Amino acid sequence: MSLPSLPSYKAVCESAEEAQRLADNAARVAATLQVGALNSALMYEQMMAAMDHQRGYLGQRDLLRQNADLSAGNAALRARGAELEQQLDAARPAQPATASGDEGGGHGGPRRDDGAGGAGASGVGA
Repeated sequence: MSLPSLPSYKAVCESAEEAQRLADNAARVAATLQVGALNSALMYEQMMAAMDHQRGYLGQRDLLRQNADLSAGNAALRARGAELEQQLDAARPAQPATASGDEGGGHGGPRRDDGAGGAGASGVGA
């Protein structure tokens, strides 16, 4: 966009028409400058909006990458946990299965047989 040229500066115009032409040229230059300033402001705002959009896109991309990394790490941890559980199960001694459940008399140990023939600790019946 080219600016209209102004005639060289004169302290006094020689006619009213020359003064009017000079005023018209000055008004055109001022209008061009205002439009240029407005266009510059709009371009600046558009550029800033595009930069904000780009920053948002980059931030979202980084978050998606972090999410993928964390998901892969979680899957690896779950697999390792399952592997360790299998190793633990294999290392445990086998528990004998009993039909009645607890044969230890309810105290966790074997039954005591004192040889009294069912008389118990009182010794009655011997």
